[in-house]
Formats: sequence, C-alpha cells, structure tokens
Amino acid sequence: MSQPLLAAEGLELLRQSIVIAVIAVVAALALGLLAGPEVGSGFMFIVLALLTIAWYSHYRGWERLCAVRKPLCTVYRAVKWGFPVAIALLVLGALVVLAKPQGEIVIPLSNRSIPYHVLIGAVLLTAGIVMSLLVMLTVLIGFWKISNTYGIGSVKWGALLATVSIPLIPLGVGWLLALVGLALLYLGLGDAAAKARAGKG
Repeated sequence: MSQPLLAAEGLELLRQSIVIAVIAVVAALALGLLAGPEVGSGFMFIVLALLTIAWYSHYRGWERLCAVRKPLCTVYRAVKWGFPVAIALLVLGALVVLAKPQGEIVIPLSNRSIPYHVLIGAVLLTAGIVMSLLVMLTVLIGFWKISNTYGIGSVKWGALLATVSIPLIPLGVGWLLALVGLALLYLGLGDAAAKARAGKG
C-alpha cells in the first residue's frame, strides 16, 4: 500500500474510533439513567467491548500513521501500551481501595493512621491518573502534528477542546466542550484523509 493511502487509512481509523467511543459513552449514560442495576450491569459488558474496539481502532490508526511519519510512532506506542497500563492501574487501584482492611500504617509526623489497602490503592490510582494524562498529552501532540502536516486547524482545536473538557465534565459544561471538540476532530480528520489520498501534506 502506498504511503498516501496508508496515511488516509490511518486517519479514517482514528475517525472510526471516535464514533465507536461516542456510541459507547452514550450507551453507558443511557443505561445509567434508564436501566435498572441488573440490566445495566449486563449491558456494561457491551459498553466495555465497544470501548475496547474503539481503543483498537485508535491504536491501529496511529500504527498506520507511524509507518508513514516516524515522529508519530511515539503516539502509537503510547496508545498501544500506555493506555492499557493506565486503565489496569486505575482498575487495580479501585479494587484495592474497596478491599477489606489488612492493618494500618501511621503517617509520619502525625498521629493519624491509614489502612494499608487505602494507601496502596491511592498510590496505584495516582500512577494510573499520571499515566493517563501522559497518554492524553502525547495524543494531543500527535493530533497537533497532523493538523500542521495537512493544514487543517479543526484537528488540533478539536483535540484540544476534547482534552480540556475531561476535567470539566463534573461541572456539566465539559460534555458540551467534548461534543464540540470531537465533532471538529472528526470532520478535520475526514478532510485530512481526503488530502492524504490526494498526496497532499
């Protein structure tokens, strides 16, 4: 496969991952609001499967782009390995925090104590959050490079809005920013794919 077509395929895979991820999030929200606990827990497996497919499409997209542009290989590796590790740390940390106490440790220079499982879980959760932030930053830089390569501003601004929206989601406005950002990113990647097929950029 020629490099222009390989790049176009990678960009289309990134677009595909956005659509699948949005469907998964909407399904999760709908289940949380409409379905009962028993039904919701069953369908959550479908949501997790969709998110896994989205991640797979996302990393395959960066894999294609890595074959065309070596500077994007860092993004590919971050998505392929960094993201699963981050999720594993977050899940493991949450499970440890919810575990039964197995003794306590005294915090130095204070009279307070904290259960071992809470301390270990907090460390794992912190490591997972830091890893997630590093992966998101790497992906944002990757989209910025794509935007500059194909001269399409909506890619970098859409990616920036989508990234900034994450900490604002609890406030409500984050959902709107995420929707706008992902829409801009989706449309921009489509334009970039068209330029890649034409051999531009």
